[in-house]
This record gives sequence, structure tokens and C-alpha cells, in this order.
Amino acid sequence: MKILKRIAALVLVMAMCLSFTGCYNEDLTWAAKNGNEEIPVGIYLYYLTLAIDEAAKNVDSNTEVLSAEIDGKSAEEWIRDRAYVYLQRYIWMDDVTDKLNLNLTQNEKESAEYTATYLIQNYYTGFEDIGVSSDSFCKAYSEYNMLFKKLFDYYYNEGGEFEIPKDDLHDSYVDGKYCFEYVIASLTTTTDEYGKSRDMTEEEIETRRKSFDAFKKKVDTGYQDIEMCAEEMKIETQSQTAPYTYVAATDFNSGDTFPTELVSGIPEMKEGETIIVEAAGQICLARKLSIEDSFVKAYDSSSDRLTMMLDLKSDEFNEYIENKAAEEGADIEMNDAVIKNYKLKDLITDKNRMGTKIAVSEN
Repeated sequence: MKILKRIAALVLVMAMCLSFTGCYNEDLTWAAKNGNEEIPVGIYLYYLTLAIDEAAKNVDSNTEVLSAEIDGKSAEEWIRDRAYVYLQRYIWMDDVTDKLNLNLTQNEKESAEYTATYLIQNYYTGFEDIGVSSDSFCKAYSEYNMLFKKLFDYYYNEGGEFEIPKDDLHDSYVDGKYCFEYVIASLTTTTDEYGKSRDMTEEEIETRRKSFDAFKKKVDTGYQDIEMCAEEMKIETQSQTAPYTYVAATDFNSGDTFPTELVSGIPEMKEGETIIVEAAGQICLARKLSIEDSFVKAYDSSSDRLTMMLDLKSDEFNEYIENKAAEEGADIEMNDAVIKNYKLKDLITDKNRMGTKIAVSEN
């Protein structure tokens, strides 16, 4: 199946090229040049799809994207301009990280390739059909994001040109945020002796509640922590993993879903205090932890610190890259002969046909 998809993608690219040129030409396999380096057409096509998705955010949900006008431009012009900006960013990132010796290691390249292959096979299954190969996607998405983080870390970490003060990271991390841990289990289904799911009896539900009451007493007296309780519940429920979760920092508005009773209870609790809540057919024992301790733990971890920095400054850095790429992108040679041959309508699917901006009704 993969081979057939690759053949179909190649046939599509060749057909699109041949329909305008009459014969295959190797000069139609690249979209842009940076010196002697050729940027594959597949990378440009991927950036066109990104630009289409970005355009959709600026178009009302009852309007077709390609028929809209965005910022005083036709959708087609706007989308191609944005794809060009993405290309500028890609080339600039490659040049700068190479000059700073921030190149990807072999392990990182293999990780990027694995990520790209997984996404192509499971989420972006139509990419190869439109000419975006796994290799092009890997370079434009996986490798670019890795290089982005490397360069971001170089600029914003300790000693960098845009170093973020520790106090700024602290305030961003702790203000209005909460840290807690919890163990959770079902009050509706359980597993029988054959490993199959079945409804719980009233007696089993009451037993489960008593187990959580006992857990709470053990945690409150310091006899046992919640992770140990989760291990016991793993055995009781015959689960593969312990039903334990550590929430380092949340303002309950990050998209994570927590029971309403937990959301309302945690802010009012003292550090170390526990609470049992029942919601949506589940029972949960939660313990509030120190957000200050959570910050220290995160700051001392290079990966968690990078995540904190990205949360605070990634938008700023994206804007910096876009501006620098525009300033220093004069040497980019665009292959207009091939770019104009790719029709945006061929990249439109049912998923990106319409705008995604909610139209505001006028009353």
C-alpha cells in the first residue's frame, strides 16, 4: 500500500509537470534554491497546505477558503505569499543553525524520521497523494521543529542573547497555577476473571468507595502516598498501568479536562490537603502539592525549563525568525516555472475547504 501511494504521488507530480511542459525535466523537482542547495517541491507543497490551514482561520466558516479575500488580497495570493514566508523561515533556520553548529545528531535525525513516518501513516495519510513525501515532511516539519528548539534554547537559555530571567519564568509558571496529584478509578465498570469489562455491582461500587476512603486516611496520616495507593488500585482493577497522574502546573484553562468538583476544590485547599470527588462515573482522590516546589523541579530539568521558556516566548521567537528570514532571504531563488503549475484547488479537501472562523452575527 505504501509503495502504491508513493507511485501515485509520483504520477501526480509528473502529470502536473508534464501537463505544462510536455516532458519531464529535473528542474521541476525543486521549488527554491539557496545557493546550490535545492529545496524539494514536496516541502513547498507542505507549506502550501499550512498556508491554506492558516488562511482558513481568517475566513468565516460559511465561506469557501479559496473564494475569500484576506487582508485585501485574494485567498490564492495570500496563501502563496504565506507559503513563501514558510520557505524563507525554513532556509534561514537551516543556514543559521549550521553556522552555529547546532546541527541535528544522528539520533535526533532518526527520531525526526520516526515522528514524520508515524504522522504520515496515521494522521496525514493524504500527503503522499499530493506529492509531499515522507522525507519532505520530515525536513519541513520534524527536523525544522527540532532545529527551532535548539536555536530557541541557544538564544533564550542562560547566557543567551535573549536570556529569560529566572524570576520571569517563575512568575509565568506559578501565577494562578496549581500543582496536584491524583489517583482515579471507575465506579461503573470493572474487569472479570477473563479480562473482559463488565458493569460493577452496587456492592463492588461501595467497596471501591471504601477503598478510596481508606486511601485518604493513609495519605492524610502520612502512612502512604498517592502513588502507592495507585499501585494498589492497579492490582484491584487489574490494570496494565497505575491510575496515577501528576499535574505539575495548571490554571484549569489549558485544555485538560478535570472533574468540575476538582476544579472548584483544588484552589481552596491547603498544600498537602486531600479531597475525594465523584464525577462522570469515576472516583478520584487528589492531593494538593506545592506549586513553588513544582517550579524548582521544572527549572532544574533542562527539558522542562525549555518547555517553560517556549510557553513564554515561542510566539516572540517565531516573529523574530520571520523578520530575520525576510531581511536575509534576498538570495532565495524561487522556481516560478514549477510553482505556478501547482493549483491550490488540488490541495483542497473536505477538511480545509471552508473557513474556520466563527462568523459574528449582527443584531
